[in-house]
Amino acid sequence: MRFFTCLLHASLLSLSLCSFAKEESPRDEEKRPSFMSLDITKFKKEMRVASNKKNVHKKKSEIDNLPEEMIKGIKSIKSKHISYTATKRQLVTNKVKKQARNENKKSIERKRNKVAEIMEELPEEMRKGIQSVKNPVSAV
Repeated sequence: MRFFTCLLHASLLSLSLCSFAKEESPRDEEKRPSFMSLDITKFKKEMRVASNKKNVHKKKSEIDNLPEEMIKGIKSIKSKHISYTATKRQLVTNKVKKQARNENKKSIERKRNKVAEIMEELPEEMRKGIQSVKNPVSAV
């Protein structure tokens, strides 16, 4: 009997704690910062975008105060840097693609060598039969 009463008290206590935890006053929600309700990754992204926009506006205002010759020079440097990074990226991707092609060629060559070794070990009749299956026109 004691066991059941203890069990009953424990369940009632847990229910009351759960209901207490769920109840929040409207004041608590008002005090809570708005970013708490957002997904954290979304919040980080929004903060990054906001800081980038602020920096861009700051840089634009600084550049606008400079003489026109300097502005032209800055723009040409920017465009050269962008084209340089794009070509560098393209060179890296081309290099990776070339390495992949070379690896593919090497693996195909290894497989052909294995097949050739196996074919040498087979008797003459079996070899001719396999070759006729591979190239039915040349066997006739």
